[in-house]
Amino acid sequence: MKNDPFEKPNISSPSAPEKNSRKEGLLHRWFFAEKKEKRAYRGRAGALILLAVLIVFSLYYLGVFDVSFIERPDAWKDNAQKFYSIWFDVEEPAQGGNRSSADPDDPPKKDQNKTPDTVSSITIEIRSGHRGLDGVSRNHVYRTREELEAEGYYITDRDYDPASSELGRITFSFDFPDEFSYRKMKTRAWSVTTPDNGEPSSAEETSKTVDRPAVYLYMGYIIYDDCGKNLYIIDRDGSVLMEYDESYMPAFARDEYGRPLFYTTYKYWASVPSGETVGASGEPEYTLKGTYLTGKNYYALGYGGRYFTWVDYVEERDGRGLNFDFPASYGTPGSYRYRIGIMSPKYSTFLDGKSALVNFMNWNYYSPYDYDVPDVQAIVDAEKAFSLLSDAEKRAARESKTTPEDIYHTSEVLPYLAAYNYNEGYATVVTRDVDEEPKYEAEELRVINTTGYVMFTPRKKYVDPETDSFCSDRFLLPLSKGEDSVGHLYYDNGYLRLRKITYDKFQLDEYGDMRIQSDVDVLVNVYGTELQIPAGYTIKGYADGVVTLEKNGKYGYFRTDGTWIVEPTYKSASAFHGGIGVLTDEEGNVGAVNTDGHLILPFKYSYVSCRSDGLIAAYSYTGGWELFGVFTK
Repeated sequence: MKNDPFEKPNISSPSAPEKNSRKEGLLHRWFFAEKKEKRAYRGRAGALILLAVLIVFSLYYLGVFDVSFIERPDAWKDNAQKFYSIWFDVEEPAQGGNRSSADPDDPPKKDQNKTPDTVSSITIEIRSGHRGLDGVSRNHVYRTREELEAEGYYITDRDYDPASSELGRITFSFDFPDEFSYRKMKTRAWSVTTPDNGEPSSAEETSKTVDRPAVYLYMGYIIYDDCGKNLYIIDRDGSVLMEYDESYMPAFARDEYGRPLFYTTYKYWASVPSGETVGASGEPEYTLKGTYLTGKNYYALGYGGRYFTWVDYVEERDGRGLNFDFPASYGTPGSYRYRIGIMSPKYSTFLDGKSALVNFMNWNYYSPYDYDVPDVQAIVDAEKAFSLLSDAEKRAARESKTTPEDIYHTSEVLPYLAAYNYNEGYATVVTRDVDEEPKYEAEELRVINTTGYVMFTPRKKYVDPETDSFCSDRFLLPLSKGEDSVGHLYYDNGYLRLRKITYDKFQLDEYGDMRIQSDVDVLVNVYGTELQIPAGYTIKGYADGVVTLEKNGKYGYFRTDGTWIVEPTYKSASAFHGGIGVLTDEEGNVGAVNTDGHLILPFKYSYVSCRSDGLIAAYSYTGGWELFGVFTK
């Protein structure tokens, strides 16, 4: 008969001594088993700690990292190269620098006997190595400057042409820094304020502090950081021009000769309005108070680039309208008609009700064949003399109609508050002409042709179907004058970026209350027809016939023919600069494309600069800094 597996076995109960003996045996075995397990655990932990120490020491020995308070022995400086040479056959680079011109996938190898460049007792130190291999895929092999120049190519600041342009690798007789940044820097910025009560947004120039790229491009110059010790200005041929003093900040502007400008700030004492009343003459009078204001002095690099020299540059008079890293040709006259303007400091009241002393301009366009070109110097002299009169004398001049305006008819011969050079046969101007009540005191933007004819006006009166309110539109200058406003002021491939505000006309007419319904950027052709962009997208930039669009944090590039160049799947995208756009994917990898949407720099970098004249700088954690040039024949 088989045993029932569920039947309890018939075992007699043990006596008390047997129970105690068995219990002691179990405790004995458990105690020693636990001690044995603890010894094994401690042994394994000790082995892991020893292994970790060996790994850390090995990485330090190979030069993967350094300890700030321990000086690396000279005999250890080439350990990584020696270790690598065990497994690979490393050749000497054909040219000096930190990359081999023969094969960009080969690791760098330094010539420790090479003499550094020296200019005016300035020496750039030769660095001892990069962190890791080149990392450029063999699918993206870049020829060197020397190879391209041997075939007749040269570096250009003209737009990148997919059919004839090529990126080339640039190396110098010294190495690029290892790290992305060693210090902070201040740069120009614009702070935008958007009230929540329906009033228009406003912007104020300021500065922001950011990490300074160790290879920083500025309008064709290279500001080189010698590992946190000194800064130098270098040209694109690798010649050290001068030691750079950071008190001279990049102005993101050029003078009339196309030279990149720097500026320093200073403070001066001036009287500014603190309140406004209506005087006996019926005109506004200001209560003034003294205060310190900030001004700018502008400088360019002098002959040979060895020093800074002061230049007579005034932003309101000489500026191109926007401040970013633009080429020398940007905003220059594109027509036989040239600008004439006069500048005088006056008090101006803005939309938010604040007043300030600003450089007030009057502009118009003339050709070499015009016989009625105004005598600008005579007008300026008259304006200065009038400003020195007492209030009573000014009032008497107005009553007798002997003011400079009455004599020279300034507002007629120079009617525009701002004017920008012609491009593609059209110019943008700012005017205050008002033809409806109540007056809308904004400086409105217009587009004129070479005869001065206004091409279109945004003054449309309509009922907004979404808000069911009676609305009107206006075109205004961009809020910011920085890189985020690229595409404003000048036509580009038949289109212009404009800031269009829509306000509630009923509220303004009945209550004098300015209620902004929308404040958006649009793209228009020369007849004012808006380019239809995909629903829900915002224009973030326009250049080279390519619109940068954003929706819900996703960026892409859009053609004016209604098709995508690059689908809107990227984390960020710059406006195009000289035919090249920079994109960041979701993983934070940065690359660059041309106007055909073809990749010209692979997504392997953590940073890629916008194009600066003919140069592009890129940085990756594995390959360090690389410098590229745009070459053409």
